[in-house]
This record gives sequence, structure tokens and C-alpha cells, in this order.
Amino acid sequence: MELQQIVIPKITVSKMRKKNGKLYYAYLPQSFTAYLEGKKWNVIAIVDNKEIPLGPRSPFRHGRNLIITLPLAYKDLWEFAFR
Repeated sequence: MELQQIVIPKITVSKMRKKNGKLYYAYLPQSFTAYLEGKKWNVIAIVDNKEIPLGPRSPFRHGRNLIITLPLAYKDLWEFAFR
């Protein structure tokens, strides 16, 4: 049986500066690696009890961890997470 949905609570948004701007991303807990790796997921962020569809995302490895990049269209929301 294949997982159709998975909820990962309390993920922290991080930011990386690049030559041409910023990149927002979230580390995924290592305990979820077996379920998430190698699959594309339709990601929905829940912020202040509001669902924000982020679209399809494929987690990829960054060192020993999996991360997903976050759309720049929600830059203000990600910046709010740093306050």
C-alpha cells in the first residue's frame, strides 16, 4: 500500500543566499526519509490554520537530510517565519 498523504508537523523554513537572490527551503525530518525519498508530493503548507497549496515538490538530498524548496511567490510568508 502506497502513502497518499503525510503530515509533517513543525517544519522550520530556512533561507540561503545565492548569486541571483534567495532560496527558501525546509529540512524534512530524517524519520520520514523512507517515505518521502524518490517521490513527488503535492505540498500544502498550513500557516495560522490556513492551507496554502505550494504545488508538486520532489524532496532531494542535502548532505544527510532531505529538503524541499519553497516557491518564491510566497516570499513574504517565508520572511514572516523568521520574525
